[in-house]
Amino acid sequence: MERTNLRFLILKNLVNLKEIDLSYSRQLKKLPDLSQARNLENLLLKACSSLVETHSSIQYLSKLVTLDMRLCKNLNRLPSSLCELISLQRLYLSGCSNLRRIPESIINLSKLELLHLKNCSKLLSLPELPCNLFSVGVRRCTSLEALSSFSFLFSAMSPHNDQYFNLSDCLKLDQNELKGIAEDALQKIQQKATSWWMKLKEETDYKYKPSCGGIYFPGSEIPKWFRFSSMGSSIEFKPQSDWINNEYLGIAFCAV
Repeated sequence: MERTNLRFLILKNLVNLKEIDLSYSRQLKKLPDLSQARNLENLLLKACSSLVETHSSIQYLSKLVTLDMRLCKNLNRLPSSLCELISLQRLYLSGCSNLRRIPESIINLSKLELLHLKNCSKLLSLPELPCNLFSVGVRRCTSLEALSSFSFLFSAMSPHNDQYFNLSDCLKLDQNELKGIAEDALQKIQQKATSWWMKLKEETDYKYKPSCGGIYFPGSEIPKWFRFSSMGSSIEFKPQSDWINNEYLGIAFCAV
């Protein structure tokens, strides 16, 4: 039912339904009652730009794995009952430009792995997040001023898993908070490097391919711990022949 002109929708006999795709239904103002869709796994609402809020019945979707609400530009809030989505793994909210807050109950989504909030320009803060997250995209959240739990996330995550965090262009974030995030990130990189090296030593054929991770965060100056700097629009890196060893942690660079 993607790209329809529906404004309201009534659905029946939903017990065996696995997926609902109403993406690009730009006239849709209200979701139907989904309380009977107990086996629903994917709810796709991308670019439903007239949608203001979700239906309260969403709390009954205990098997929901993916909730995609990207580009729902009039969505202004999420229900606190979001925590009832105990199977949710992927939550896409990028481009929800009127969304101001994420409910604190999100911390109870113990299976959540991916949270994307890119271009949520009115989002003011992030609450404490569940520790199983490995991908958090908060790019260009230009009103974002406070984060509650990134330090906790770094300390809780296993060094054996990939992680992706993007905080670029969130220019209102407190600089002291960013400094703490950077320090936690460097510590996590060191832990991952140690883990990779121990794994390499265990593999006799050296076919182990380590995972990768990175963190991006905004700032207005080059941190003092960078020893090398240059002017221009490009970076040139020439590693020495023996650069891969047990003291190598990774590559860090910044641009101002």
